[in-house]
Amino acid sequence: MCCWVWTSAASRWVRVPPVVEENRVPWVRVGTTTRRASQADVARLQERRPESRLPFDLRPWPGSALDDLDLPRLREGWRLERELNVDPETYPGFEIWLGQRDLARRTARGWTPTATGLLVQGIDPQSWSPGAIVELARYGGRDFDAPVLFRRTATGRLADQLDVLWAQLQAHVAELPSPDTGIRSSFRPEYPLEVLKELARNLVQHRLYEGTNAPGRVSWLEDRIVFSNPGGPYGQAGQGTFGEHSDYRNPTITRHLVDLGYVERLGRGIRRVRALLAKEGHPELEVETDNFTTVTVRRRA
Repeated sequence: MCCWVWTSAASRWVRVPPVVEENRVPWVRVGTTTRRASQADVARLQERRPESRLPFDLRPWPGSALDDLDLPRLREGWRLERELNVDPETYPGFEIWLGQRDLARRTARGWTPTATGLLVQGIDPQSWSPGAIVELARYGGRDFDAPVLFRRTATGRLADQLDVLWAQLQAHVAELPSPDTGIRSSFRPEYPLEVLKELARNLVQHRLYEGTNAPGRVSWLEDRIVFSNPGGPYGQAGQGTFGEHSDYRNPTITRHLVDLGYVERLGRGIRRVRALLAKEGHPELEVETDNFTTVTVRRRA
């Protein structure tokens, strides 16, 4: 389905053909033929779609208003920065400040929160994106039809979800005895905590939020932990071995999580996970990618 854009140079509306992906291969309609799209084709079409070329997390959220953000907290942050500025009188106003941080964008209706604004600094993010949650469940067996022993849903802002998720993962990791060395006995976690921390970050940082109400999931079974997220690897992250290349589906959300101290944005997360699992004697990381990204960590034998 084509869209139309107004070009001031030609003073008319121009049709822009869509890019369709099949098995992550882009195709474009040119005249009466369909051919595989080159990178130049994709870039050129994105340039002709000023709004749609924005990443999802930078787009203003239709129907939302600034009152949907946690304005008292944000105003306090703005006030502190303004007072610390060398020239407070020329410091940007509050709404401009929100725009500079990509928490809101100016639209025909005025200032409107972005997806990042609602998910990172919103009062009730799930009222706008019901699937923006993480479900954790622990099963009393090795199969998903085993009894559910524990269940917790992490909601709220993305930082709140990471806090809840990390607290629950830490609480459920058991300390198991290591082989004795002489007269000393030692214990170590059944799963490397840094591995679980990195995969928990990925659930929030890299998931697909647009066009889905599917939650992120952590399924804890007797012999493994399964992390599952809507959306396959994004962009360059889908090239080569999973984790070999990094790319960001949600670059603005990632930047805010970096500023808050929750993620690093160094592009080494999955490589570190693989190295830590090998060091601790765990089987290799198992990865499945389709419309979801599913990563499985198995216990040591």
